[in-house]
Amino acid sequence: MIYEEHKGDFARARELAETHMNNARQSSDLSTLADALLARGLVHLLQGEPSRAINCFEELQQLLPSDGNRCLRAISYSNLAAYWRYNIFPDGSGANSAELQIRWNGQAYAESQDSQREAAFRQADESHVKFESLFIHQVLGNLLPSRSFVQASRHQATSSMTAQLLQLALQAY
Repeated sequence: MIYEEHKGDFARARELAETHMNNARQSSDLSTLADALLARGLVHLLQGEPSRAINCFEELQQLLPSDGNRCLRAISYSNLAAYWRYNIFPDGSGANSAELQIRWNGQAYAESQDSQREAAFRQADESHVKFESLFIHQVLGNLLPSRSFVQASRHQATSSMTAQLLQLALQAY
């Protein structure tokens, strides 16, 4: 689920996820459908379709609200998808601007989702699912701000460059 690895065949992954989803919708097994929704949501997320991913994750939560493990995974990935939906520039760096804050209040969104995630975390009983949730929130959720910081700082002049530029500007006038 680490996008930066760029591993695999995304077209084939999409085809497999769609086939799995179609088969699962025809069966009466809700667990199979929930797993298909999670897989399809992840494919949407990795293929740059966070809104469609969120739809899959929300459907999963409605389908099996008492399954703490699946709901925790869906909530965690849904939060990541929402973050990617509003916080990413075309070059993949994290957005950080006043315009973004006008269009989407990330702080309010995070606060509204925290209680839901905490409840699912308490309900989940598989340690690897809890670890996955922590990884999504604490690592994957911080990649965009880190990338944004690196991108921004890469184009800033160092202090020695700034001093030289100031001297050149003063000499010119």
